[in-house]
Amino acid sequence: MYINPLFISATDARSRWADVFSRAVQERWPVPIERGGDEHGLLIGFDELELLLDRYGFEPEAFFEADAVSLWLPELALYGRGASFEEAQADLIDEVRVYVEEYLADARLYLRAPNRAEHFPYVLRAFVADAAGRLADVLFAPPVAPEPVASA
Repeated sequence: MYINPLFISATDARSRWADVFSRAVQERWPVPIERGGDEHGLLIGFDELELLLDRYGFEPEAFFEADAVSLWLPELALYGRGASFEEAQADLIDEVRVYVEEYLADARLYLRAPNRAEHFPYVLRAFVADAAGRLADVLFAPPVAPEPVASA
């Protein structure tokens, strides 16, 4: 059996967990882990994962009605609704949390669904942001204006 020198075995990772974790998180070095020769994973720190997922921004759309506000989040196909903008934001945050939990609990199914597979990086982005206490900031970040092009 071929042993890939880049991967460490799951058994070795378990026996040297503190070192493996420190390498991935403190040294910022992704650690590829292999189990049984055909299962592969990657241990990576949250900071590095946030860098990878930063390009998956959320662009909620607001709809103001006479007695309510709706927020549509196209990246995850979710709605939030409330009597005020703040209530709609809180509702959308709750909807995102529920969706992330459902998605990750049954990721094998969601990743095979043509209308849900593309949500995966956004689900991870929301999951990591929520774990860091910044879900609202990530969902409702102000848009970034493009850099002006210098004229020749």
